[in-house]
Amino acid sequence: MQNSCINLLKVPLLSYMQNPQQEEFKPKSQNNKFPILVFAVAIIILFGFIGLILLGKNILNKQGKIAEIYVQENYGITINPEKKIQNVSPTFFGTNLYWASHGMEANESGYHYGNEVMTLLENLNLGSIRFPGGCASDSYQWKHSFPDEPSYNPWYTYGMAIDQYIDLNKTLGLMPYYTINMQEDHLNQKNCVAHNEYPGTIAEIKELAQYFKEKIPDKTIYWELSNEPWGWSNWNLVDYVNRAKLYAQAVKEIYPNARFTWSWAIRGTTPDQAASEWRNFIQYLKLNVPSYFDALQYHDYYVFDPINTDSIAKKRLDKLKQLLDETGKNIEIDVTEFNLWCDCDGAPCTWCGTVGHSLIIAQIYRQYLLHDVKFAHLHHGVRESDQNNPHEGETIISGGHGYGRPPYDKSPKTQPIYYVQKLLADHIGTEIVESSTIVENVDVLTSRKDNTLYTLIINKNNEIKHLPINLESGVTLKNPARAFIVGNGVNPHQLTDLGAKEIRPGYVQVRDNVVDFSAEPYSISVVEIDYSQSPNTQQTQTKSVYRGWCPSLWEYLVTDDQQELENNECEEIKTIGKVLKNQIEGTEPLQRFWLVGLGEHFQTAIPSEKQHVRTTTKYQAKDDRILGFVYITPKEGTIPLYQAWCGDGWLKKHFFTTNEDEIKNVTNLIDYPDWKCQNKAIAGYLLP
Repeated sequence: MQNSCINLLKVPLLSYMQNPQQEEFKPKSQNNKFPILVFAVAIIILFGFIGLILLGKNILNKQGKIAEIYVQENYGITINPEKKIQNVSPTFFGTNLYWASHGMEANESGYHYGNEVMTLLENLNLGSIRFPGGCASDSYQWKHSFPDEPSYNPWYTYGMAIDQYIDLNKTLGLMPYYTINMQEDHLNQKNCVAHNEYPGTIAEIKELAQYFKEKIPDKTIYWELSNEPWGWSNWNLVDYVNRAKLYAQAVKEIYPNARFTWSWAIRGTTPDQAASEWRNFIQYLKLNVPSYFDALQYHDYYVFDPINTDSIAKKRLDKLKQLLDETGKNIEIDVTEFNLWCDCDGAPCTWCGTVGHSLIIAQIYRQYLLHDVKFAHLHHGVRESDQNNPHEGETIISGGHGYGRPPYDKSPKTQPIYYVQKLLADHIGTEIVESSTIVENVDVLTSRKDNTLYTLIINKNNEIKHLPINLESGVTLKNPARAFIVGNGVNPHQLTDLGAKEIRPGYVQVRDNVVDFSAEPYSISVVEIDYSQSPNTQQTQTKSVYRGWCPSLWEYLVTDDQQELENNECEEIKTIGKVLKNQIEGTEPLQRFWLVGLGEHFQTAIPSEKQHVRTTTKYQAKDDRILGFVYITPKEGTIPLYQAWCGDGWLKKHFFTTNEDEIKNVTNLIDYPDWKCQNKAIAGYLLP
């Protein structure tokens, strides 16, 4: 076959050689120069015309930058909005907060540094603030009378009283994230607060928990059990766990639903570099504090590598997720500090605060979103206006620092990483959907909120990249599309376009139901576009239904919101099927009830059963939520949702499953006599 193809290709050339269609070229007399001159002039004109075309095209490209023919078989970015990956945590975008004891108040000229910092915090659209934050937590005494500075501590967190922190959370609508001081009977010989610790006690933390509850009773307080205890030379893992458990128990007496994050690792290692050490301490926490082990504190720092940080971060987080999954519990990840090391042999690095720095931060954020990180506290975003220290490229949003005070006539200075966080916080939806690209050195991530898509595009190239965006499902894109950008430099050490700005409409538009977009060199962009679904697509759109064992509720809870299971600390969470988002012929709402009389949730799509539940007095049924729409008679491609009445004596609950083996097991009174599951019925038919 290959030879045949070669022969076919040879035919025209062989035919021409055997049967020439034109006369052989013969030179003319040397005296006949006119045809030669004509030919030469024609060649010059032809090349000149081609040169003008190329010059004109170059000018158009320089002016419009996307003035090119819109033809591309392989799309730069492909999105499937129907394939949801996971939710975006409402507490995700956060920061550390260090607050100095001098300079935050107004001076004689009326300048108020603290007001400007507050404005920056408001603009960041945060979800949480970690406080006292890092090293300062080991020296913070929350009952101290401010603004007087305590003599025993020159550290910069002092200056903000607990009331100010509470008011800050109320003003910004944040979730408080407090780092507990666990220094009782302990002096850390090697700590970043340089022997200026305050000996926090268990009694003191109980008082603080009670104070929080009185001041903000409707808020969940997230508790971090100390900062970086792995650096304490005179404590080991057993010491840390024994001490932290006492503090957790004390808090839980006040806050029964308190959530705790723990930390312990070999300092200077990452999960992929020292998996066995990380596995050991994670498993130790699982065995020794199972009822308090809600999340793992993770501090995540990188060196300067604008191209490869995404893959490095993915490798670290993949391993960490694997180690946490091995516990069999839903342990969340709290990144309470992350940034770059901005210390180059004791001096500020030239690349701190550049577009390359921003590219790295964006890549880290992308992997956190893909790995379902609960909290991501940036360390740091806004810095002092006159700081001159090795960490100036990464200094926390603050009003002061131990390294010196800014002049009163200067405002806080925003770093490019501040704008990256603002770009993402302002233009990221509530759930991640599937998206991909085949373009080298371009990373993408797409989120959705209602019918708006937000595609994060990280261009790690030094050239404009044409990246048309195609949606795989049957949707109609709406004009105008919008694009926002941070970055734009000809090399990673430059930054010529600072801020989360909307870029000119010529860079992004919808043509033939494809988003035509070109990304600037070395830039972070978000393309925001609305879309509508066809009636058929809307009717067949589905969502997942989950089930988990919830010890706090003492039941197997069925829900369409996985976050509900996580919030109730449920275990064994898994998808049991799918339901339709909209009602079509042959389907009924899968109604979930709260049966006050039985103290459990119950769901059914069968109309007669709904009527029975609502009208039976002993159930005291209350409509809780509609989980979706399901068929009430068998249909090809559906699976039954079984229900059974299980338990012995006074403790009985309903059990729901779509798994045939499960329903056989629980209704097998010989092998599972303690369950005594009976009255098997079908509550509706789900999609697999």
